[in-house]
Amino acid sequence: MNLPKLNITQQSAMIGMNKTPGQLSIRQPHAELHISQPPANLKIHRRPSKLTIDQSQAFKELNMVGPVEAIKEAAQEGKQKAAEGVSRIANEGDQLMRIEKGANGVIAQISENNSFNDYQPIQMKWIPSNFAVKFDYDPGDVQIEANANKPIINATPHQPEIDYQQSKLDIYLQQDNQIDINFDNLTYKNLGFEMEI
Repeated sequence: MNLPKLNITQQSAMIGMNKTPGQLSIRQPHAELHISQPPANLKIHRRPSKLTIDQSQAFKELNMVGPVEAIKEAAQEGKQKAAEGVSRIANEGDQLMRIEKGANGVIAQISENNSFNDYQPIQMKWIPSNFAVKFDYDPGDVQIEANANKPIINATPHQPEIDYQQSKLDIYLQQDNQIDINFDNLTYKNLGFEMEI
């Protein structure tokens, strides 16, 4: 026996959503920075150093003198030798005048004095002598005055640039709800009729 069957098909409604996300953009412009550094004020006062070298004594010891000084020394030595010669000759003349008074051996003594020189021992001598060259050094002086100047800084900041786009949400009906009802094996015979549906 075929019993009637009721078929119900249901379709639920569906909601659709379209979402556009928000966008945030931040841009930070660089600050304008100007820096200038004035140079320092620098003053230098300097007294130069001085080196003095005196070699006159060393030149004298080495017989290295100028022509004027050499002539002066030779003239002085000549005067001294001439005076010594005059004195010696006068003394010898006085001795010769006394011969008639019985001064024996005067001529021999004068001859001996004029013939032989005294023995001079050999001596070593450093020429020029130590510290014959004299040095005098003045180191001078340096005075420095420095005044530093601070840097000049000018800064201009810029505000950040912010761009914001809001998010969007669109909601719509993507599928309608629906219900279908039908019958299987339903005849009018069952209802007292011969007709089959």
